[in-house]
Amino acid sequence: MGRFFWALTGIAAAVFLYSELPQPAVFAESSRVLAEAQSGTVLFSDNGTEKYPCGSMSKLMTVLIAAEKMQSGELSEEDIFTVSEHANSMQGAQIWLMPGDKISVEELLKGIIIGNANDAACALAEGISGTEEDFVLLMNSRAAQLGMTDTLYINASGYKSDGDRTTAEDTARLLCELSKHKQLAEIFTTRMEYIRDDTVQLVTSDPDGIRYSGSVGFKSGFWEDEDGGRTYYSAEGACRDGDIFVSAVLGEDDEDISSEKALALLDTGFAAYETVLPEAPSDMPRTVKVRNGRLGEIRIEAQTPPKAVVSVGTSDEITCRTAVPDYVYAPVKRGDKIGEILYYYEDEHIFSADVTAVRSCEEKTFKYNVVKMLKNIVKF
Repeated sequence: MGRFFWALTGIAAAVFLYSELPQPAVFAESSRVLAEAQSGTVLFSDNGTEKYPCGSMSKLMTVLIAAEKMQSGELSEEDIFTVSEHANSMQGAQIWLMPGDKISVEELLKGIIIGNANDAACALAEGISGTEEDFVLLMNSRAAQLGMTDTLYINASGYKSDGDRTTAEDTARLLCELSKHKQLAEIFTTRMEYIRDDTVQLVTSDPDGIRYSGSVGFKSGFWEDEDGGRTYYSAEGACRDGDIFVSAVLGEDDEDISSEKALALLDTGFAAYETVLPEAPSDMPRTVKVRNGRLGEIRIEAQTPPKAVVSVGTSDEITCRTAVPDYVYAPVKRGDKIGEILYYYEDEHIFSADVTAVRSCEEKTFKYNVVKMLKNIVKF
């Protein structure tokens, strides 16, 4: 009885430690997620909400924020940042930045994406936000906006970032956003590059991924626990004939298997799914009456819906119905939403497209009515 009691006590203690210290080496199952990038639709999820350390995948959010700031005009590839002592202190993978060095955003991005450089990630973060701490606030805010509710970033690079976390589903959400920045694909899919006046050679850590047909890049790598045990991840994306699929595999104990599973998910995406642009219903009204308006009716039009991702050969199962009122009240501005078209796939609502006013219609005010009456009297 005594031995049995102590055995149970040992098992309970092990379970407690497992829950309190979720290090990579203790995960028994890996996570796999496949998503269609343009709609963000998760097509397959196996253990996709299991939490893992972010590690160097943190760099993907760092890159996304930089890309979005370049898109908005707040940042340019030609901008030059000065390296701080803090950025210089980053160890692990690096491009050997020294305090006071001047380096462009373009070269920092190459250092991060191709070379997985921790000092480059820190220097970019500080250049954008002033301090790495302020940049991390931006990272976590953006993650929340993307619905990455199980993700927490500790720093810009993932280097020595104990306490951070993410999931395969959250990673897929991030990859969907990254795939929208087509200018990054050229860097992501570069096998080797020289920067800093050809003094630093960068070699991709994702050779299998960038060889995949239609690859738009992303990242593979590993986390390492205190005992040197490694747990691998792969994040991949590809575009063919306008269709973009992304995959995330976290928590594998073999590097090759991690990559193979991620690319196999992309194979599944291209073989089993297609994206379709649904058409507006032919019986949708072209005008709507306006009450108390200077016009009796105005023209309306349906906005272009998003693409629907469906199983191959099932596009005819997309149906739609129009929800437009018989009349609206003035005033109406051009572009105002009048109604919507509801789209269904296999009898489930998948999205809606707005129906909007083509032109404005002002309200019939008292002054307008008086003036119109006087004009009619004069004409008579």
